[in-house]
Amino acid sequence: MSTVTAEQNRPIRPEIRNLLGGLQQRIRRYLLIQGFASALVLLGAFFWLSLSLDWLYFQINHLELPRWFRAGIVVAFLGIVAMIFTMWSMTRLLRRFRLKALALVLEKRFPELNDRLLTAVELSKSDSVQESSLTRAMRDRTIDDVIKMTTRLDLDQVFEHTPLRRVIAMAALIVASIGGLAFANQDAIGRWRDGYISLKDEYWHRENGLTVKIVAQPGDRIRGFVDGRYLHPRGGDLSLLIDVPPDKIPPDRVRVDYRFVSSGAYGRANCARIGDREFRHSFGTLSEEIELWITGGDFTNREPYKVVVVSPPQIDQVVLDCEYPKYMSELVESGGGAQFRDQITVLGSQVSLPAETKFVLRAQLNKPLVSARLVTNHFELQIGSVTAWSEDTVSGQLTGESRRDTAAANSAVLILRSTEENSLLSDERRDLGITSYLSSDGQSLSIPFVLSHGLSENSTQRIEESVSPHGPMLQLKPDSLLRIYLEDIDEIISLEPARLTINGIADQAPTIDTQLTGIGSSITRKAVIPVAGTVTDDYGLKEVGFEFTVNDAESWQMAEFGSPPRGYPREFKLQRSAEWQFERFAVLPLELTVGQKLTLAVVAEDGDVINGPHRARGQRYSFQIVSDEELLSYLHRKELNLRQQVEQIIAELNETRADLILHRKRSEERLALLEGTQSDENDELIRQADAAISACAERSLHALRKNANETTAVKESFWEIRNELLNNSIHTPQVLERLENRIVEPLQLIVDEDFDRADNDLALFRLANENGENPIAQIDQSVADMSTVIERMERVLLEMRKLETFQEAMELLKGIIDRQKEVSERTKTERKRKLIEGLKGLGFDE
Repeated sequence: MSTVTAEQNRPIRPEIRNLLGGLQQRIRRYLLIQGFASALVLLGAFFWLSLSLDWLYFQINHLELPRWFRAGIVVAFLGIVAMIFTMWSMTRLLRRFRLKALALVLEKRFPELNDRLLTAVELSKSDSVQESSLTRAMRDRTIDDVIKMTTRLDLDQVFEHTPLRRVIAMAALIVASIGGLAFANQDAIGRWRDGYISLKDEYWHRENGLTVKIVAQPGDRIRGFVDGRYLHPRGGDLSLLIDVPPDKIPPDRVRVDYRFVSSGAYGRANCARIGDREFRHSFGTLSEEIELWITGGDFTNREPYKVVVVSPPQIDQVVLDCEYPKYMSELVESGGGAQFRDQITVLGSQVSLPAETKFVLRAQLNKPLVSARLVTNHFELQIGSVTAWSEDTVSGQLTGESRRDTAAANSAVLILRSTEENSLLSDERRDLGITSYLSSDGQSLSIPFVLSHGLSENSTQRIEESVSPHGPMLQLKPDSLLRIYLEDIDEIISLEPARLTINGIADQAPTIDTQLTGIGSSITRKAVIPVAGTVTDDYGLKEVGFEFTVNDAESWQMAEFGSPPRGYPREFKLQRSAEWQFERFAVLPLELTVGQKLTLAVVAEDGDVINGPHRARGQRYSFQIVSDEELLSYLHRKELNLRQQVEQIIAELNETRADLILHRKRSEERLALLEGTQSDENDELIRQADAAISACAERSLHALRKNANETTAVKESFWEIRNELLNNSIHTPQVLERLENRIVEPLQLIVDEDFDRADNDLALFRLANENGENPIAQIDQSVADMSTVIERMERVLLEMRKLETFQEAMELLKGIIDRQKEVSERTKTERKRKLIEGLKGLGFDE
């Protein structure tokens, strides 16, 4: 603190110096007390203001004021107080007081000094050296008078005490109020201390408290927020589970305030109460990040819970590296088919593979995994650190229990299931150890399988001996549905499993499609049976031939083809040579007799060495062995029927020709009506003629085409008769020549030329009539064509009758022979009867 300084010109009397020094000390004490009291008032005001603001904010938001806000106002207010105290008190305290100024203060407050104190101070400043004795005496007298007067002065009267008392009173009142609050409500004082001095984040004591969790799918797994964040699969439903801690009172209701980060949309919703201490709320199909504030009673979370939307784990691509059974490779390669190994990219939800195929299912993933589960009706494969959820075998949905099997990142566990009618009977758990089913970066799965039912011994042995660099090969039954659950590094399990049905194409038995050609069900013992057709197999034929039995014997006998298959073809056509498009079975070596029955079939066998071989027998053909005469009689009856068909065709052709001739006359009448006088009656007659001529054209064209088809059928039937005669070795050159050159070839010529020409001319007749032209010329041409067809058909009919005469002679000869045999038998019987009667008359018993 500075002191009063006297000028060095002339010393001031000690009494005056002490007087002015005392005034200066009182001034400084006054200012100090006033400054501290004012600061105390300001601090008390800050206390009550901050306490009120904090209370109001909590009542509105149920939150503490932000730490930065509280720290800011504390610093700001302390700065203001320090600034005010410094500017208002400290600057005045440190201010230098001059003696003249202090003297003026006393002169102003005590007028009775009559400026003598000021004069005494100013005289001390005078630097005059030469002064008279009178002057010195007067000065000394003045100073003495001043000293005498000041001894009676009360310096406290210099100050105005009312402002100081007011400030002190206010400070005392504030201190008392704070003290009273501390006595009555220590929690409030502690809360203010924690909030504004300790700057704690939470300092309000709450009756209510809420814990927010997530019910994650699948399996209703309970998940919590980590540092206020939760990773949620895009497109999934968000289900909030809000429960009340045991030491807190449940609020009457809980509200969720939310804001979508990307779109900026916000809203508010009340939660559904579940029981006494739980609340729930769901957001459907969440596709963007959301912030949540949970409010219940006096609780609200300060920082928002953030739900970050991420892509769920999913399979981007599935590729099957297939290794087909070796026998298939040998068969299809010999037949020019597929290769032993193949790679198939799965484009849908199912794929078909040959049964017994070994394959590695390679799944490329969109993000790293920590675990995967493959579930079928027969087994479950757990890879990595797998959440062990149980699964409904009927619905295929996960139902939750929250145990978790943790092992090495690439450990695998196989659970074999024994089921019956979709109900689980038992489980067998196998630890497969460390595998490479899941890649080191978690981005792909490689799981080896053998697609097999494992029904045969060879198949079971093959499965047991199968190995893979990725780990043990698993038996997958054909037509199994694979459900693949994925769990990624964000602990998100795929909402729906990836579903893949792998169908097994079983190696089927060969397919045999055959038909007889040129032979009937009745044959002679010298017959040769032609069989045409095709035999196919899905992977290759190993053997094809005939099998036969005689008189329905149980055992079948084998007969080789004249031209058996070479290699292992997938399709084999029955043909003896390029000329003979069929195989032939010779009956003569069997030495059959008339009346015996022969059953013939084509048999084929494939090359399946795992579940086979598969053997198939085609259609069975039954033949009755008859005599040459019986077969000739049968063919004669067949020829007779064909001749009757030809006679019917000729009759229908004559009717068609007559119809054309009749409507030629109608065409002439129509032309005359057109050239005549127009009248309603003539118009009606013209319309009737047009309708009749049109009907004739359509009717004639349809009838002609029908007769052409029937003629083709007759020609083919005669060709079959010719082949039957030839294949049964009952033909003669004359009969073959007559059938081929006089019946079959002429009929073929009639169909190919005459019928075709007549068809074209009838079509021109119809077209001319439809166009309103005169159709007479076309009708004449059609009549001429019909006449040509009829003429040639009658020539063929004549040849049929000649052939019939020959056949009738043969039948007559056969009848005579039969009657002779019958008479001979009757004669023998009669002679035997008479001999027996004669012996009886002589007394011999029968």
